[in-house]
Amino acid sequence: TSVTTPQDITYIYISTIEPQKIWVTLNATSGQVRVSNDMGSNFTIISTGLPALSARSVVVDEEDEDGVYVAMNIGVYYKNNLNPTWRLHGTGLPLVALNEIEIQRASNKLRVGTYGRGVWENHLDYICSCNVTNLSDIGPGSLRPAVKCSTDGDTITFGNSILGQYIDLT
Repeated sequence: TSVTTPQDITYIYISTIEPQKIWVTLNATSGQVRVSNDMGSNFTIISTGLPALSARSVVVDEEDEDGVYVAMNIGVYYKNNLNPTWRLHGTGLPLVALNEIEIQRASNKLRVGTYGRGVWENHLDYICSCNVTNLSDIGPGSLRPAVKCSTDGDTITFGNSILGQYIDLT
């Protein structure tokens, strides 16, 4: 598929669960983060609320309600399906361009490659929900993220539409 954007693409992330879903960052000060559900034929701008800086890299934590991390010229920002408002992620990053971000699942860390200041890391952000609203094994509203987010004493709530049904965990 050929993709046309108004500015240069700085990074592309392809979903590991739904390969037709892609996120791109652009060398722009507005509309700099976009998502497509149809392999790039159509894009939705999801950068409302980000600072007017170029976006350099994007990575998605698909185990966390599509938690999106975006490395900007300065700072990493985060949002997910449960809290769609961008917020600054982590502290202590140098005030330099952030070239790339990667999720290191084994350590639950987000690693950030900077311009001239090395690699930094922070814990992954989790804004999660203990509400199960569908029968899927993974993804928003499924059982696996609800269990992952729960701690001692939490209650996992099942939506009315799935009561009395089976959930197959693969």
